[in-house]
Amino acid sequence: MLRYLVASRKASIIAAEVSDAVWDAARFGAVAVLTKLGNTWTTWGAALAAGACLAVTWRHRKWLPPVALSAAIVIDHFTTLTLRHVFHRSGPPASPLATYPSGGCDRVILFYGLIAYLLWREFSGQRRTAIAIAAAVAALGFNEAYSRVYLSLHWFTDALSGLLYGSLLLAIFITAVHFAVGRPSQRIVRAASALAALPAALLAIGVPVGVGILDSLGQHPAVTGASHVTGPLVPAAGAYLGAYVQPTGYSWLTQVAAVKAFQRQIGRPLGLIHVYHPWSQPFPSQADRAFVDAGKVLLLTWGGTPDSRDIIAGRYDHLIMARAAAIRGLHRPILMEFRHEMDRPNLQWAVHGPAAYIKAWDHIRAIFRQAGAGNVGWVWCPTGYGFQVRRAQAFYPGNAEVDWVCADVYSFSPAESLQQAAAPFLTWASPTSKPVIIGEFAVNGPASAWAAWLTAAGGFAEKHPQIKAIAYFDANGKDSNGNPFMYWISDHKHALRSFARLAATAYFRPAIPREA
Repeated sequence: MLRYLVASRKASIIAAEVSDAVWDAARFGAVAVLTKLGNTWTTWGAALAAGACLAVTWRHRKWLPPVALSAAIVIDHFTTLTLRHVFHRSGPPASPLATYPSGGCDRVILFYGLIAYLLWREFSGQRRTAIAIAAAVAALGFNEAYSRVYLSLHWFTDALSGLLYGSLLLAIFITAVHFAVGRPSQRIVRAASALAALPAALLAIGVPVGVGILDSLGQHPAVTGASHVTGPLVPAAGAYLGAYVQPTGYSWLTQVAAVKAFQRQIGRPLGLIHVYHPWSQPFPSQADRAFVDAGKVLLLTWGGTPDSRDIIAGRYDHLIMARAAAIRGLHRPILMEFRHEMDRPNLQWAVHGPAAYIKAWDHIRAIFRQAGAGNVGWVWCPTGYGFQVRRAQAFYPGNAEVDWVCADVYSFSPAESLQQAAAPFLTWASPTSKPVIIGEFAVNGPASAWAAWLTAAGGFAEKHPQIKAIAYFDANGKDSNGNPFMYWISDHKHALRSFARLAATAYFRPAIPREA
């Protein structure tokens, strides 16, 4: 009976977590789709199509709609670029360098507002309709602003300035259209005045909404990335390029042989080697010692599914003390992850949520300190996707207990860059001022597109000085849900050459600090 109750409870926990994950994924996906309403080609295409259609239906001065909408494209584009050049304020870490004001928010207000106004003027002219149109355009603007901030594409002030600037341009174009068709009636003047007042309304409503968004996301526009970070094994300049290399067997000799073979293929040594050990497996292994002796930075992931409550209760203290003593005996610094990807829903039956995980983390660290294992740099590493759906952040043990922050980041397809996939994580990591590791990275989809994706991934890491290490996951197999994955690049010469070029770059060959 007791086993049945325990199994039932585990099942209920997993079901609840899966339900939350599905809901979060659906929300993230919906926001990612809706934000495309403000993309350049979406808004320009809508404007040009509307201009062509209205040129047919417009009763007088048929040239006016296409000219007005075309002029809006040109003026908006070049004035926005000018403003970005003047202010040149950086956005979130994974965004373009200049994001002020938000072009997406600006375009949604200007183009959809101008299209709606031209349609209203031609087919309605009623005051109630004008109010409904203004409300709809404002709703589109708020949707665009929220989605851009939620997806870490802009700071809140970028989005708000885009709404205000788009509203100003909309009022100017509406006024210009009035005078182009002749002296406007009082009704038209009142309608134009109502639309011109939209910026003030957006500002009055947007400020408290934006503050709430910032509070929920934990973002601060004043912080745009850490240019100088310190910690154990942090290189003074550049970043380590490393990998987990799947061996053909599980002896220490095959592990070492796999890494050596990979290095021969790329023509350069790897600076960092990622290894994994289940909870009950002793470490460091002979392979681990060989990597450290060869001058590699060892990133050791201590995985498995130990029950957090058992760790907190002290049931594993003897095992933890033994591991700490063995690591101390290396007499070399290493980096270590405890229970990576702890935010995954299918692990919560053992993790028991953020509070229990953090207590377990603190308990293990305390034992390592007691054992004198001060040669460990502690790496906290959830899934990159967990930051996208905002479930990973709650598991953070705090700056005082973490040396490096990390995420395992995978792109769904080559169309999604590593920069895009890692954006929510980097936005969160920036205020911590901790060195960043991309603990695992790879891309799904056709191998023919991997080379360009890997090149872009390297460029992305170089542009973000807070990133101090990236480790490719060079393996094929099945994930914990039984889904197959194929990331092994050795059989794909173009992808291998792309990785080799990264390995040859001076930026990815930093000197390893001399630490006791």
